[in-house]
Amino acid sequence: MGCQRIVLIWCLLCGTSQAYSEKRCTVLGNREELKLWKPEEKPKDIKDITWRNSTHTLGRIKNGLKSGLLNISEDGTLELGILQNIAINNYSAKVFNTQGQLIHEAVISLQVIKPIPKPSLAFMCKPKLTIHCDFTHAPESAIYWERNGKRIDDTRATFKNDNKTLVLNAQYEPTDRFACIVQYCGTKVKNESSVPCTAEVNRRNKILGLEFWYFVAAIAGGGVLLIILVSVLLVYQCQKKRKQRQCQGKKGKLDLQAKASHPFHMLSRVAIFPSPSDD
Repeated sequence: MGCQRIVLIWCLLCGTSQAYSEKRCTVLGNREELKLWKPEEKPKDIKDITWRNSTHTLGRIKNGLKSGLLNISEDGTLELGILQNIAINNYSAKVFNTQGQLIHEAVISLQVIKPIPKPSLAFMCKPKLTIHCDFTHAPESAIYWERNGKRIDDTRATFKNDNKTLVLNAQYEPTDRFACIVQYCGTKVKNESSVPCTAEVNRRNKILGLEFWYFVAAIAGGGVLLIILVSVLLVYQCQKKRKQRQCQGKKGKLDLQAKASHPFHMLSRVAIFPSPSDD
């Protein structure tokens, strides 16, 4: 009974505190801040917030007054600024209410790393377009792929080797651009490239696609156009020959009429065929 009273008195004095721990990573040169809670989760009765690392106090806000090396915002966020050293630092925070009770505490381990270089892409065109993304490993890294700026899902491609390798199951255009995006430590790095496959591979991959039917339509359209052109030429030639024959017939009639009416022509007829009275 005495032990129960002691525990009850201790609970009333200390209150109920919430504690959590978190491991995070970030990239050198980033601006970083450490949050204690979401805005809607912030307790109303707060008197004292203290942030520390493994050696000394970094910042404190008590009764609205701020002190320490780093700034703490009104909601308890510790502002670290731009990170300039590669390290793993542990930060702890304690929050007390106006009655001096510990109501919240947190421990955050923050790893600062160098930025990783842009990943490299390797293409294989046969039998299906296959792209491999090679990158430097980083904590919390994840890969996803984009095609012309849109994310590729598993309905159009097969992903292998923890998403490092993409096998495209759909048709593609020579102008398409594929990108490998690596997300890590709250940032991302990207490499994008067009498909370096030959024209023969592209034609074979799309022989049953739209380009094939465009090709057939072009051939059919060209044949129809050729037939129309030949027909027009034949009609033109026929009309030309008909006009030539008509012109020749009219010219012959005019020549006969001219000969019949010419005086020399009449004299020639008299000389050749003398009159019977001359005998």
